[in-house]
Amino acid sequence: MKNLILSVLVLFNFHFVSSKDFLEIEKLISKIHNKKMIEKALQEEMVLYKSTNDHKHFLNAKYLDAFICGFTGRRERQMYLFLWIIENCRKEDLVILAHTNYHFATMLKDNGTFSLSLKYVNRALFLSEMNKLNALSPLCYSLKGLNYYKIQQFVKSEKEYLKAFNFTQENVLFRSSMLNNVSLCESKRKNFSKSNGYIFKSLNTLAVNHHLNQEERLFQVIVEGNLGSNYFYLNDFSLAKKYLEKEVEYYDSTSNFLVIASSPLKQLLEIYIIEQNQKSVKKTIELVILFERKMANLEDKNQFLEILLFYFNLCGDSLKSNYYASKIIANAKLIAHEKAYKTANLFEVLFEQKVNLQKSQFEKNAKLLNTKTNSSKYITFFLIVCALLIVVIFSFVFIEKLRRDKKNKLIAIQNQSLGQKRRMILENELKLRQEKIANLAMILTLKKETEFAFLTKLKELKKRKSINTEEVIKDLQFSVTNLLEIDKKLINTSVDEVDFNKKFKTLLSKKHPNLTTQDLEFCCYFKLNLSAKEIGAIHSLSDISVRVYKNKIKNKIGLAANDDLNSYIHSILV
Repeated sequence: MKNLILSVLVLFNFHFVSSKDFLEIEKLISKIHNKKMIEKALQEEMVLYKSTNDHKHFLNAKYLDAFICGFTGRRERQMYLFLWIIENCRKEDLVILAHTNYHFATMLKDNGTFSLSLKYVNRALFLSEMNKLNALSPLCYSLKGLNYYKIQQFVKSEKEYLKAFNFTQENVLFRSSMLNNVSLCESKRKNFSKSNGYIFKSLNTLAVNHHLNQEERLFQVIVEGNLGSNYFYLNDFSLAKKYLEKEVEYYDSTSNFLVIASSPLKQLLEIYIIEQNQKSVKKTIELVILFERKMANLEDKNQFLEILLFYFNLCGDSLKSNYYASKIIANAKLIAHEKAYKTANLFEVLFEQKVNLQKSQFEKNAKLLNTKTNSSKYITFFLIVCALLIVVIFSFVFIEKLRRDKKNKLIAIQNQSLGQKRRMILENELKLRQEKIANLAMILTLKKETEFAFLTKLKELKKRKSINTEEVIKDLQFSVTNLLEIDKKLINTSVDEVDFNKKFKTLLSKKHPNLTTQDLEFCCYFKLNLSAKEIGAIHSLSDISVRVYKNKIKNKIGLAANDDLNSYIHSILV
């Protein structure tokens, strides 16, 4: 999300360099976001076209009309106009063709069709380099990087961002943004220290501007927040908290870009929970609820709802957990439906353009045939009818195909939604199981302490010369009652785990027959993510002894030194 925002931030900071006529059009669109001014320019281009019959003025008018559609929210019409320009450019119109391909690729990216967007941005880049459009090329590299990032090809994404960075030396914010984007790629590849190196380079590049404007200040806050996120993954919570709190405070004070506050809020919440700072936890949850209410977009809302679901699951508040889970699922269904609708509209626009082009080609062929064979009017008419029939049949076949594809995609989206719901249920079950094991460990510890206190009292009684019999009996009755209550809790807690543990131990024993009964017992604890301290409390062992035992189990299973035993055990599904 931050990557997308930064791309939008720098988009209108460049002025495209092209032919003299088109330069004026592009400056008007880039600088003046005024619908009336652009409509006036469109009328002027149409007047020039009618007086000169020059095709370039007609293309300019279509280009202006496309951006007017963008301002008024008519995206399908805007896409159609861009496609029309792409298909109707001549050899001398390559400059406008390059820019149109770039803008169309940007719309496809916004629509979520990243692979198709790459196709058009590659065309734009080829034309840009061929015509030496030095301001358009870095934007094309940046858009390529973003598309690769969205399809999780982070190595390719990083290369494209570095090309964009090296291409221009003028715009400080753009260069700083490209370095930050590279850092995001490294972060996705778990290279957090290397990612921090690029973040510091980004901040140093931006520091050239001693007096930052509002846009540059926002960018600086975002980049420093990325730094805090990396420190969070590196478990350096003091530095992570410093930068993340600074980022959240900025969003809260300015109400600016609230959607990207979800990530730092989630990480701060986890830090406060680890530190057991209940006051900060409460304040963070209040901010999450406030930001969620301000979100208009459903995807943005879900980012904050997921934080609330995570928190109330952790607290064991099943009522609120179910409430937020149901809201997330409901929003996800609406989002999936909206995406399916947008995708269907996109394919309809592309198909309509294709049919119109074919129809236009048939009409041109028919006119050519009519001029050459004036004496064969009936034949010409027959050919035109045949051409139109072919177009109609072709249209019918493709529309039917489009409807089938749309239906299949909706089914796939529904299946995906069901899969997400099942995964959430499984995750909730796992969390409940972990809570039960944690309670079991606490109860065992309490029992051990109570037994120890009981024995201590007995020893003290032996040493005493004078004994108050009534007081001694009361103390012993109290201790015995406590032990009975603890045993009752142990029985209730253990019953639910027996069946699950038996299945897991049986499956693990089949895979590794050399594991002992105690090895299998410890593997159950590892699957539930119990710490060495928690396991030690159950078996009266030190933390170091538990770690030594864990390494012995790794050797028996045959894992390498760098392999994680917990990850391997979690991969075994019961």
